[in-house]
Amino acid sequence: MISFVTPHLSGAKWLELHLSAIRKFHPNDEIIISATNNDDRKIVEKYGGRYFDNNTDYYQAVEFLFGEASNDIIVLSDCDTVLFSNVGYLAQKLDKFDFIGIEELIRHPIRDRWERYAPSYVDFTFFMFSREKFKSKIANWPKIPRFGFNNPNIVNTEGHYRLCEIFPKHYYLRPYNTKKYGLGNLIKDGEKQILYHQWYGSWEKRGAFMSETNIEENPYQSWAELKAAEEKFFNDYPNLDFSGVWPAFKI
Repeated sequence: MISFVTPHLSGAKWLELHLSAIRKFHPNDEIIISATNNDDRKIVEKYGGRYFDNNTDYYQAVEFLFGEASNDIIVLSDCDTVLFSNVGYLAQKLDKFDFIGIEELIRHPIRDRWERYAPSYVDFTFFMFSREKFKSKIANWPKIPRFGFNNPNIVNTEGHYRLCEIFPKHYYLRPYNTKKYGLGNLIKDGEKQILYHQWYGSWEKRGAFMSETNIEENPYQSWAELKAAEEKFFNDYPNLDFSGVWPAFKI
């Protein structure tokens, strides 16, 4: 059995799609959500999940969720991810690897530069691990040892990067850029489609920092275009158009 845990920030549509996809492929596994308020409780309960409106800080929420999980195998995933398959088979790889995730080597979908660059570190977009293995090396579990932000060879830094140093055996899923759905990645294991991840949550949240005057940081010309890319995904699902995807992890 797997515990799926998600810190939810914004977007009722994304939350519903996120949960329905988990339930489609994992009808009996545990789901726990930590949100900022009580607005989406009914959506979570519709899919048999446990809901807590105590997300006052991202890492506070993640640590709470790790502590609440009932199963040894835990999958942390963002609320703006949608599963395309059962991921239980990946847990077998934890016999040889410390965790499964997505390396922070992701090219920008339009501009010739990195969107994320931190070789050998992973984002919390999708993160599968064994709780017992982590507890054995982390004295204050479920507290996450914070990264020291002192590595000159990386561009991006996240508080949980220290986990990648404590647990050095990583199995990487690979990101692919898409032509149709904007700032997001199709995530694959070999040829197997695992999930889709849209960066930065729903358009309401992304619009707060991806403004029209900050076009260099995103592939959208306006908020309207940003919202339209998200709507394309919702309108096409489940018959999504991933024709012409290309690896985001190669220069």
